[in-house]
Amino acid sequence: MRAASARWRDGFRLSFAHRFVIFSVALVALSVSAINAIHYYGSVDRLVENESSRLSARLTRVNDRIADRIDTLGRDVSYLAQSPEVRNLANAITSHDPTAEGAAALNGARDGVADIFNRFLVQYPYYFQTRFIGVADNGREVVRLAREGGVVSRTPDIELQQKGDREYVARPLTLNEGELYFSEINLNREHGVISRPLVSVVRIATPIFDASGTLAGVVVVNMDMNAVLNSLAGDPGASRQLFIARERGDFIVHP
Repeated sequence: MRAASARWRDGFRLSFAHRFVIFSVALVALSVSAINAIHYYGSVDRLVENESSRLSARLTRVNDRIADRIDTLGRDVSYLAQSPEVRNLANAITSHDPTAEGAAALNGARDGVADIFNRFLVQYPYYFQTRFIGVADNGREVVRLAREGGVVSRTPDIELQQKGDREYVARPLTLNEGELYFSEINLNREHGVISRPLVSVVRIATPIFDASGTLAGVVVVNMDMNAVLNSLAGDPGASRQLFIARERGDFIVHP
């Protein structure tokens, strides 16, 4: 009987020892797993934080580049609007002089604006179109120069278009002198049809008044945004693909 009792106590001690060892091993394993999980999720949090910082920095660069280019466009359009050639054309338009002398003065003023528009486009290759659009005849273009195939040329009178229904004409006509209108970025159109090759364009316009304060028209400049947007998409510091969309959801930059 004593032998059986001793064997039972020894078996109990052994069984308890085994359970204790197993419990201890399990506790260590859980502790190690918990530590690993903490390190893992801590690493994930750091990775997410680092990636968020990189993306934020990239978006800041994108925003700054676009803002700088738009600010430059605003200054350049203001320069054109204040030029003596543009002011002279405004005075010639609103004079409504039906005489031959008046017609000659108007044509001379148009030539003067065409000359400064030409020099402007030659000097700044990221602009591809400049226009003086009058108030009369449903906003018909008075002077238009455009860059096509790397060549700047003046549009013949017979090809000048009515643009009074376009927002970039109608809106600026309601502004005060010196105020600027910026369009959204969209595709360039000619005669109501999207032009080929595709050109992403932003337009800026400002109203033009004559010496007496009478509204004569607007100056509109088109900037080719393709190079700017392509440079953003190909940012050498980028580790992710860049998408830029308008509020309504259509993309203007995508891989």
